[in-house]
Amino acid sequence: MADKKSAKDTLDDFINSDLYKKQQALIEERKKTLKSGDNVIHLTYLGDLNNDDLNEVNNLLAKGKLELSSFDKSGVMYNNLEDYSLITFLVLNQPIIIELIKGIGTNAIWDSIKSSILFVRNKVKEKKYYKATSGNIEEKEIKFGVQVNLDENTGFNFEIEGNLDNEVIENSLDKILDFMREQQTRKTYQIPDYVHYSEQEHKWIKIDVMDAIRKKANKQRKKKKK
Repeated sequence: MADKKSAKDTLDDFINSDLYKKQQALIEERKKTLKSGDNVIHLTYLGDLNNDDLNEVNNLLAKGKLELSSFDKSGVMYNNLEDYSLITFLVLNQPIIIELIKGIGTNAIWDSIKSSILFVRNKVKEKKYYKATSGNIEEKEIKFGVQVNLDENTGFNFEIEGNLDNEVIENSLDKILDFMREQQTRKTYQIPDYVHYSEQEHKWIKIDVMDAIRKKANKQRKKKKK
């Protein structure tokens, strides 16, 4: 009887497979569109935007002297924490967000970012994608939002829900800066907190993702013991 493969052997087989090599080639090709720099806004999306859409986002950002960097992750295998992951999202990294929360950045910068967020949100609103699970293909709604990184250890995923109207979203976007002013950087890396907007409370509500995962795991363990 053949020995059962170790996890390392299974991983090695996958890394040496044609599927993995094709994935890596696809990722490297897509990475060619990425840019770097303090004035760059990154956009990760799931094939739900075309070249005209990307050009429009770039034009909107240019009004605030910002540049668009985009990555299409369609066809790329990836893991996510389904309840706490964004599918299509804009990324605001440390240099830009620090300027904005300290009031150093101009109104034009923040206005161009908000216009870009609203544009992409309206493009992906109510759009679906298909996720392969064990033996099934499930239809899922594309979660859209903004990822804000205070530093390499501290990030927040703000979900911009599709059922909110533009006026509510515009008000909620302005409150992102207020929310970020209250946050502290972490000494070690942690999965970004997930943040959703409460219309009733008129504020962003933060979910500690690691704590939520632990609670869910404990609940499942208790169910198995019954």
